Amino acid sequence: MRKRLSIIILGLAMTIGLSTTTTFAQTDSTSTPVDTSKSVFGADNFYTELTLASRNVYRGVSYGESPSIMMKGAWMPCNYFEIGVYGNYTMNGTKEGYGNQFNYYATIKPFANSQTELKNFSITTDDYFYFNSNDSMNNYMEFGSEKTQHFMESRVKYDGSKLDLTAAYTYYTKENWNVDGIYFEAGYDVSSSLNLFVGYLTDENALMFQTKEGFTNAGFTFSRKLTVKQWSPMLKISTIFSPTYKTIDTTSPGVGKNPVNFVASLTF
Repeated sequence: MRKRLSIIILGLAMTIGLSTTTTFAQTDSTSTPVDTSKSVFGADNFYTELTLASRNVYRGVSYGESPSIMMKGAWMPCNYFEIGVYGNYTMNGTKEGYGNQFNYYATIKPFANSQTELKNFSITTDDYFYFNSNDSMNNYMEFGSEKTQHFMESRVKYDGSKLDLTAAYTYYTKENWNVDGIYFEAGYDVSSSLNLFVGYLTDENALMFQTKEGFTNAGFTFSRKLTVKQWSPMLKISTIFSPTYKTIDTTSPGVGKNPVNFVASLTF
């Protein structure tokens, strides 16, 4: 039943992203067509990010309980499509707490060059892989439903000039892991330096180590671009409340169960 529901949701997401023709009032027109005279493998089509963070906190859950380094590499051959890989690794060397991850994603932006609000919609599929502290259990190439450690999630996102909305559903993982919960998140830019956010889960979800539905996270982030010689890193300082911290899976070693997290990060 869950697999059938995931296929229906993913199908609806693709329908929304690829078939909608309704128009909305224009708020931003910064999108420009890709110069097709240039190679899609040119330097301008690739980008990388390096983030140093005091903690890896995702959707209200702290992974690894350690300072983390986060790396990302992506290829964007055109305005409509992007594919990339990203990973999180603990800086203290510990393997417990699922702080070491290797993930990849693919994003479709069907209306990237639209002059309407449709340009702000995207559809993404992510493959999350948490490395277990027991190396013998880390078979990355195992995708069978009986043994896999992969979590595959589909996300539909609206990313406006002020407001962003996300709906995410885990459509494939190990067959005895419960991932029925759909995750919803909303963010609002009060200013260019202050963002408010809140996330809600409708049911249990092993991807997020949550055993019950509820508001998994809420908080705010201050952002500021710094100038350090030739570098211009982005500094972010977040206060993240986790109302469902008591229902986080207690059998997962090192997974943070904190009611509030204070996180600072630098992205280059």
